[in-house]
Amino acid sequence: MGCIFSKCCGKCWEKCCGNCCGNCCEYCCGKYRKDKDKKEDEEIDNTYKNENEIKISEKNINNNSFNVDIKSHISPTYSDGKNSYSNDGVKVFKKKGSLIDNEENRENREQIEMELIDANEDKDSKIGLNHKYEEQKQLLEQERRESKKIKEELEKNQEKLNETIKELNNIKEKFNNTNKQLNDTEKVLKNTKEELEKNNVELNKALNELDNTKEKLNETQEKLNETEKELKSTKEDLDKSKETLEKTKEDFYDRQKDLDERKENIIIKENEIKEKEEKNNINLQSINLQKEEISEKEKEIIKKEKSLKEKETEFVKKNQELIQHQKIFNQEKLFQENLINQKEDSLNKLDSSLKQIQSILEEEKKDLDKQKEKLELSKIPNEVGLQNIGATCYMNATLQALSNTDNFTEYFLTKYHFDPSNNSKRMSNEMYKVLSNLWDENKKKGDYPPYDFKNSLSEENPLFAGIQANDSKDLINFLLERFHQEMNNPPPNNQNNNIMNVNQMNEMETLNAFIQEYFSANKSIISDCFYGLVETKSTCGGCNITKYNFQIYSFLEFPLKEVNTYMYQNGRRYALVNQDGTNPDIDLYECFDYYQKLDLMTGQNQMYCNICNMNTNTYYGTTVYSLPNYLIINLNRGKNATYKCNVNFPEVLNLLNYVTAKQGVTTMKLYAVICHYGESSMSGHFIAYCKHRINKKWYIYNDSIVKECKEPNPYNKGMPYILFYQAV
Repeated sequence: MGCIFSKCCGKCWEKCCGNCCGNCCEYCCGKYRKDKDKKEDEEIDNTYKNENEIKISEKNINNNSFNVDIKSHISPTYSDGKNSYSNDGVKVFKKKGSLIDNEENRENREQIEMELIDANEDKDSKIGLNHKYEEQKQLLEQERRESKKIKEELEKNQEKLNETIKELNNIKEKFNNTNKQLNDTEKVLKNTKEELEKNNVELNKALNELDNTKEKLNETQEKLNETEKELKSTKEDLDKSKETLEKTKEDFYDRQKDLDERKENIIIKENEIKEKEEKNNINLQSINLQKEEISEKEKEIIKKEKSLKEKETEFVKKNQELIQHQKIFNQEKLFQENLINQKEDSLNKLDSSLKQIQSILEEEKKDLDKQKEKLELSKIPNEVGLQNIGATCYMNATLQALSNTDNFTEYFLTKYHFDPSNNSKRMSNEMYKVLSNLWDENKKKGDYPPYDFKNSLSEENPLFAGIQANDSKDLINFLLERFHQEMNNPPPNNQNNNIMNVNQMNEMETLNAFIQEYFSANKSIISDCFYGLVETKSTCGGCNITKYNFQIYSFLEFPLKEVNTYMYQNGRRYALVNQDGTNPDIDLYECFDYYQKLDLMTGQNQMYCNICNMNTNTYYGTTVYSLPNYLIINLNRGKNATYKCNVNFPEVLNLLNYVTAKQGVTTMKLYAVICHYGESSMSGHFIAYCKHRINKKWYIYNDSIVKECKEPNPYNKGMPYILFYQAV
């Protein structure tokens, strides 16, 4: 490498990078070139001076009227009277009528002849000098060409060295990438371990669920199906994880092979580098030979040798670096082999754990298959109706709605202790018999005549005696209250010694006192499923003190006619009646707005205040404090259900803005609707639309007829009377 000014002082040579980028030329002083140019200029000036002297001498000869042949030097002449001629026949011109061979001009002629001889000798010497100059010039050009060739070869060698260095860097990067990939695979293995642990936890949960399902076969039919799916999915996940582990094994072996191939490539490249070193040594020998031949460029070649030696040292350093990199590569390879061995051990352990899990799964699958055989009949949904035994459609619709209430039915079928001799639980025993016939595994279709239930109902409550029509709302109210009384099992410590003055308690104190007092004496499946809390507030207009009171409710009743009037009075209706004479539609959320309105009790409606000791104007309001797990809503259409209007109610009911206890249940889903067809509740016909508790499809329960509903929202055909919602 090197620049064209390689024979200068050497300052630019210190700045040279070896890539011939041209930056070093900025630092070159050009001293050698200037000295050389001076010598060449002096030689050219000398040649020009000699040529000028020859021209001047020729001019002097012409001024003396002599024209002499230089090759023949000076020869005697002869004259024909007009012109003069030499012995060679060369014409000699006259000057001012005088001849050359005149005696007067003979002395001048001798001087001129001597000058001409000297001039010819000078001219010959100058021609020889020019030939030497041209030969030296050609030799210099040849030396320059050879030096250029040497430079080009050195540049090519340097480029090849740079390429090899780049290739080694690329190999380094690839090696680092393989290390990263190995780390990633380690993370994947850790994740698979965590997933396996999670799957083990899920399997343990599934085993616990299976133990529970053995005791509750009729209760947990859907849960068993879900656990089967979960077990299948976990098994598939385990198979997939096993396949991924095998793939990772193959990837490890493939990467190891790649590393071995790369190592062989590195060895081949090292051999190539050694061959290049030998070629460089040969080039050095050729350069030394050229040094002996070219004496004038010894200094340049010496500097080039120094540069080559420096490059050799750099090359040796790079070789040493390559050796160090090779050692590091070998160390990293050993480290990777250790990692691979460790990973193989972990994979073997995982394989053993997978085999154990598979054996456990197979045993559990056998148990599940046995349980499947027992539950094949239970998977088919029951479609058993109730016979109408004399105006009992109101009773049949109510019983079908309660039978599709999950927790209620599960309790009766699995936990209830049936004792026909115990008359204190007469209605509960009759409910058990009805539910056991509706959900009999051996009886999937048909109907059941509820004579015993009707006779017991008539004897327990004369309102339902005989064959006259009745209201489903009254039956639900009576049954829930009677079931709670018969199955009430309060906790043992039911005494409440912390009696407080209600007039001096705030809201939370009143709530805690009520809960402690009521629930210490009341505990049953009815209270767990259907009981919620209602809060009433009364603020005295005299002393401005607010009193709080809490009550239990089993269903909410909304008078539709009063709701419509309230909406009209508050500007949310343009008229009480539509132009066509029909009543306007009512939204279920408007019913909750009406239920939680604040009334001012004045006049005859004033309320007594213990603090003021008198009747005062009082602000009185009711709010839903908490929702039960199963909410029953009665859409009261007035006496004998004579108020006709459409009620828009959603399938998913969001009551977050209407419930005081935000941390409890706020969202509910519709699962049953009792619709009424006819002019009044004491006549006409009751039909229940229920979402089947097994397959979660809508069915119509019309006494003995039970059919699946194909169209969406089938309950909109009739007049919705009682809504059943379940907590989400």
